[in-house]
Amino acid sequence: MRSNPKDPTETARQPADNGWIVWVSASLMVLSLGIYACVMLATPGFARLYAGFGTELPAITGFALSAAPFAIALSLVSIVPFVNLLRARRTGAAGNGFAWVVASAVLAVAILGAWAYAMYLPILELGAAVS
Repeated sequence: MRSNPKDPTETARQPADNGWIVWVSASLMVLSLGIYACVMLATPGFARLYAGFGTELPAITGFALSAAPFAIALSLVSIVPFVNLLRARRTGAAGNGFAWVVASAVLAVAILGAWAYAMYLPILELGAAVS
């Protein structure tokens, strides 16, 4: 006997619980926040170090030093996909919230890589000039 999909007495099939998505997303968000916090905390030390060089810094290093105070704003942006994912899970809406959380974490890691390159570039150039 076939069931009638419009029958209100029939229980609706619940989607599989993917609680791991929330935990992975939360971990990625914390990773992103930690990366941005490290950038904010370490940048002043590099700025003091480079002040003693007495030479002009590479453009990417100057940009990274001037943009570091905005890392807190970037960390807040990384929270938005996580909140949207939680809201979508609560309302049962379909969407790709997890993909946005992963993209946000990948962006944070890419920014960390670019920041590390920018911070160590003057040191590498100084090493090349010395040898």
